[in-house]
Amino acid sequence: MNADTFIKGRLAEFCIREGIDAGGVDKMTAIAHVLRNRVDAGWHGGDWMRVLETAAEARGTEPPPLPYLNLRDSSVKLFMQRIDDIYHGAAEDETNGALFYADLHNLTNDWFLENVARDPAHHAHVATIGLTTFFG
Repeated sequence: MNADTFIKGRLAEFCIREGIDAGGVDKMTAIAHVLRNRVDAGWHGGDWMRVLETAAEARGTEPPPLPYLNLRDSSVKLFMQRIDDIYHGAAEDETNGALFYADLHNLTNDWFLENVARDPAHHAHVATIGLTTFFG
C-alpha cells in the first residue's frame, strides 16, 4: 500500500459515514469534493491527512452514528468507484468549489452557525445537493 491509497481509504470512510444516512452516493460524493476543495485551497498546507483529521470540526451537521460500514451497499460501491477521480481532481465538482456543508434543518455545530451560515458575505451558498447546503 502507498500513501495515496491510504488517504483515499480514509477519505472514503469519512464521506460514507457523513453521507450514507441521508443523501447516499450524491452526498458522499459532494462531501469528498468539499474535502478536495479544502486541500486545493491550502487548508493545513494542502495536507490531505490534516484536512481529513480536522474535517469534522468544520461541518455544520454531525451525522448519526454508523455502527459499521457496509461495503456491499450499492451506494457505497458506486461512491468508491468515484474516489480516485475526486482525489486526483479529475471529477466534476457539483458543489461549485464549496468548502463547508450542512443540513440546515439540523445544525449541530455552533461555530458553523456563527461563522459560516450567518456570514453570507464570506461564505455564500453555492449549491444544494439533496437536503445538504454547500457554502463557499
